Amino acid sequence: MESLLLHAEGVKKSFAGVPALRDGGIEVRPGRVHALCGGNGAGKSTFLNVLTGQLRRDGGSVFVRGQSVDFHSPAQALAAGIAIITQELSPVLDMTVAENLYLGRESLRAAGLVVDHARMRRDAAALLERLGFDIPPAARLRSLSLAKRQLVEIAKAISRDGEILIMDEPTSAIGEAETEVLFKAIRQLTAHGVGVVYVSHRFSEIFTIADDYTVFRDGQRIESGLIADITRERLIQLIVGGSVTRAQRGASTGDQPTMLHARGYSRRGKFQDIELKVGRGEILGLYGLMGAGRTEFVNALYGLDRADAGTLSIDGQEVRIGGPQDAIAHGIALLTEDRKDSGLVGVRPVRENIALSSLKSVSRLGFVSRRRERSAVQSMIQRFRIRLASPELAVQKLSGGNQQKVVLSRCLLNKPRILLCDEPTRGIDEGTKQQIYQFLGDFVAQDQCAIVVSSELDAILQVSDRIAVFRRGRIVAELARAEASHETLTHLAS
Repeated sequence: MESLLLHAEGVKKSFAGVPALRDGGIEVRPGRVHALCGGNGAGKSTFLNVLTGQLRRDGGSVFVRGQSVDFHSPAQALAAGIAIITQELSPVLDMTVAENLYLGRESLRAAGLVVDHARMRRDAAALLERLGFDIPPAARLRSLSLAKRQLVEIAKAISRDGEILIMDEPTSAIGEAETEVLFKAIRQLTAHGVGVVYVSHRFSEIFTIADDYTVFRDGQRIESGLIADITRERLIQLIVGGSVTRAQRGASTGDQPTMLHARGYSRRGKFQDIELKVGRGEILGLYGLMGAGRTEFVNALYGLDRADAGTLSIDGQEVRIGGPQDAIAHGIALLTEDRKDSGLVGVRPVRENIALSSLKSVSRLGFVSRRRERSAVQSMIQRFRIRLASPELAVQKLSGGNQQKVVLSRCLLNKPRILLCDEPTRGIDEGTKQQIYQFLGDFVAQDQCAIVVSSELDAILQVSDRIAVFRRGRIVAELARAEASHETLTHLAS
């Protein structure tokens, strides 16, 4: 045990008598990356919250460098050398990058009476340069993309110089190129003896960066071992307790009537002169690197931002989208890239989150009919197989995959004909991914269409009929799925 940085065994945690963690455990060694694997709801987040002092365990043991610990707060875990990057970001948006990096441990001058902002910016610039993160220290977090906010959170955790670094879905909001930069930073850390606990649903990352693995299922550790000794197929079986059926897209006929047509769509500084058609029954994938303009384009289609130029037609009729209400009226729904920030009201019940955008359809004489609302919500819970104890549960209590299903449910209650999905499989497990891919296929098969933005090459290649590649705010290529490959898309995007 003395050679381990972190050793946990038999960890238990229940909420209101319902076990969330039955038998959690892990062994983290110096200079190694340990992948913590499991489906949504497997108990990983609860386990990590215990390790970092956000929750008190009900049973079991945790040792740091051979010493038994029982953290009462995150501050105690940080003092013991454990830092975490969480999947759901919590930056202070109106502070600068430097202020976020050193929040609670600011540099001071004038006998500790004044914050030394200049020194913090210098320190932040040196840290970001060392990590290879191209982010200005003086920029306010609100002005940055979700991907760059994720990199700031990563830099913040690394800046604490802890011996144990926990990364919970660190690449969920960043692209392939940024992931490579992050992996270089991880290798720098492990070369200096840092132990990393790496949580990801992306198997390509696990097999690239990890040395060891532990699988959780149903709140308990199922197996641990060396990554070199396990196959992708075996790892999936351990995670889901069986095999996963891959959603299949049939070959596209290529002659579908055009449903959505954007001509010369532009927004200054974001995207320029976008010419794009989507046919009935088609899923169009949008691929590109961080900041390429894909999210900004779909936001403009939905009316969250306004295009400066260009026209949009649906079924051959030109439409004007001045805001989300116009988009909804024209049968457009948007699944946003950040479910916590713009997709969900975390403290409100699942019921309210699902019904939020369609209150008119469940109301009579201006008042919400609880009977209609319950019926509509229950139909969506059954359709998407959302796992929850009650529709009255706060949506923030659900796993990431079930939260994403709640957002999809809300979109579907408005009976859209055009579905815009921005990173629909971000931070969710393989089984739930395949369910969402199958849903998208079923959706467009009803003479409807979808646009899917994804930074995951495997996802974009599996779900799309055609792929448009964005680079610096422009479409640089359109390919049929059969013409696309990892190498081709990466080359075109970069």
